[in-house]
Amino acid sequence: RIYVAEFNGKRIQRFGTAPLDTVAPTTAASASGYVFGTWTNANVNVALSATDDAGGSGVKELTYAATGAQSIPTTVQAGSAVNVSISAEGITTLTFFATDNAGNIEDTQTRVIKIDRTAPTANCSASPSSMWPPNHRMVNVFALAGSVLRNLGPTPRACVGESRPDRPRGRPRHVLRGGP
Repeated sequence: RIYVAEFNGKRIQRFGTAPLDTVAPTTAASASGYVFGTWTNANVNVALSATDDAGGSGVKELTYAATGAQSIPTTVQAGSAVNVSISAEGITTLTFFATDNAGNIEDTQTRVIKIDRTAPTANCSASPSSMWPPNHRMVNVFALAGSVLRNLGPTPRACVGESRPDRPRGRPRHVLRGGP
């Protein structure tokens, strides 16, 4: 009898007699201090641990791969546990499954790891950039603010500013009021 499974486009075949164990193993994935699918600024160490059902033939191997920010080719690790370190900045998808000694193959599982070590930046500009002379007249000001964080583009804001020559000490020379 031939047992065939496919993982990341590769075929894995097992030859042998019909297994007495017909239940596939299951794999748990954990990462201390990290919740899968959320952003972190640190490396993520994923612990994969597979178990077979009671009376099963036992876990033979774990197969895993990663795509995205960090690429890991399909890797087969003998035994029931393996640690996978993800350190690349960006979004990495880790796929994995376990195979038992009878040839039963678990359905492929995935976990998403997001690493962002780049500090956000913000930019702001206004036109006009100066309200002079101080004459208590209202001046229309167009302000443009943006952030690199999560690819937000510039956000225009319409404001009204007043040039005040008699400002109290320690107060800004220009007062901007307004919003989106």
